[in-house]
Amino acid sequence: MKRLFLISDDKDFAEWIEEELSETGRFIRSLDSFDFFFPQWNAAGGADVIIFPETVIPSDENLLKIYRTVHTESPDTVFLFIYHRDEDDLTNSFLNDGNICVSYNDLDTGLLESLIRKDGAPKALSVEQQQPIPEETKISTLKNEVPEKIITTLPQEETKEATKPVLQIEPIPEPITKQRPFIKEESKIIQDLPKEPAFTPQSDKDEKLSDRTPAEQVVTAPHRTPPDESAVEVPKPRKKRSTAEQKEKLDRIKERIIIEEKIVTIHVPVHFNSMLISVVSLYPRAGATFITSNFARMLGENKVPVAVLEPVFENTGSTYYELMHGEVNAPKNWKSWAEQIKDSGSVKQDNSWSSHGVTWIPSSLDPIKGWSEEDNMKLLLSANRYPVTLCDISSRHDDAHCKKIMAMSDEIWIVADGDPIALNHHYKTIDKLKQEFESKTIRIIGNRWNRYIKNSEWKEAVLLPLLTHIPDLGTIVLKQLWAGKMAWDDTNLKNILSLPFKPMARSVVAKEMYHLIKKQYGLGAKLKSIFREIKSLDDEAKTRKY
Repeated sequence: MKRLFLISDDKDFAEWIEEELSETGRFIRSLDSFDFFFPQWNAAGGADVIIFPETVIPSDENLLKIYRTVHTESPDTVFLFIYHRDEDDLTNSFLNDGNICVSYNDLDTGLLESLIRKDGAPKALSVEQQQPIPEETKISTLKNEVPEKIITTLPQEETKEATKPVLQIEPIPEPITKQRPFIKEESKIIQDLPKEPAFTPQSDKDEKLSDRTPAEQVVTAPHRTPPDESAVEVPKPRKKRSTAEQKEKLDRIKERIIIEEKIVTIHVPVHFNSMLISVVSLYPRAGATFITSNFARMLGENKVPVAVLEPVFENTGSTYYELMHGEVNAPKNWKSWAEQIKDSGSVKQDNSWSSHGVTWIPSSLDPIKGWSEEDNMKLLLSANRYPVTLCDISSRHDDAHCKKIMAMSDEIWIVADGDPIALNHHYKTIDKLKQEFESKTIRIIGNRWNRYIKNSEWKEAVLLPLLTHIPDLGTIVLKQLWAGKMAWDDTNLKNILSLPFKPMARSVVAKEMYHLIKKQYGLGAKLKSIFREIKSLDDEAKTRKY
């Protein structure tokens, strides 16, 4: 089997490729990006095929550098490039060098397997190789190992018509020894063998026991005791998706990946688990925006690259622009990502709105008319380049664009408070979301929690795994909002929120980073120097060389 090396920043697509090529080769490495490619490549000892989609390419120039370096050391390695661009110099150059380039539009079940097998097939025979063999050729029969002459060369007659030797094939003689019993494929070894005499017949004297394989010695050894059937381990066949299931999954992936142009102009290094979280209010004012914005501040303060995305609605302007006091705090000449996509079809990161370690992606100030599904997909994929992306769905979970975002999320967090009347009116909403997104991890966050809420009855009402409880902070939250600040800006409120935010941090960041956050808020200032030394996303993006 071929040794396959996969680079993909999309977990669903990577899983689809691994399933598609499970019988073609063995995946020796699977990476999220090209950032640490060469250490992994050297550790793996090379591969036959490197598979990667266009979304992981930092730049065409960087890809060509990697390509030249790999082919200097391993000229037989094939690059399999899955692209969404139009055919250009890069794809043509790859094809001319004997690599494989496939468009997302042409991608289908069985295509990658056939292309890789075709690429690895033996080349056609040359004219010299096709010439008949003029010498005597001998072949042994199946069992008696007595070579018999089956092809002879007749004398050549030097005539104008005949310039090549004429071959005459004689019939192959039948084996003269008795064959061993045939073992059916579906049978277990040994148990299904017919019970025959333990010793080899005299006519097989020339086939010595010592010359046989260990398995044959066991079969024919004298006084053999049949082994216990229960002791024989039969490997379970790997469960493989059907072609229809693979095709259905590919269609879902294509629906959100196929884009005619490159979306984001900056390459974001991935250091943590790349996560997309949809935060949903079960009903209006349940608290999704409060939790999303303050939790993002906690992550940003600890150097976890995080983006907060506000979906676009055709009849509503931006809430986050008001929350962040955009008229004062927005960057100069700031333009929302939604407006950029609507005007030019892509996002420029020159004037991204970043503060306190968080990249804020508010919607436009005024509603955008004609916001299409493709526009929504471009906005989401642009935001999802960050290691952690929090999408504030609020109570708009019935919106078609929000449903697409939730379907692409790694987890869905539903926020509800302890109001029993509101819960009674919306428990069917929970059942609906569980049914619509049954393959997603859905958790509940209890907001404005206090001692008057009956915990057991509340859990019976929501019937979802509890992520955390956010305590009721009282009217001081309104005081902070009127002052143009968030709850996280107050030292006392930060200390209160840090504890219930820890389970949320554990869900979205890498294990080692979570332990740092845990120590940061458990031991005070001991690790502040460590966090100062960790480069931010923007710093690393500026200093990184390709």
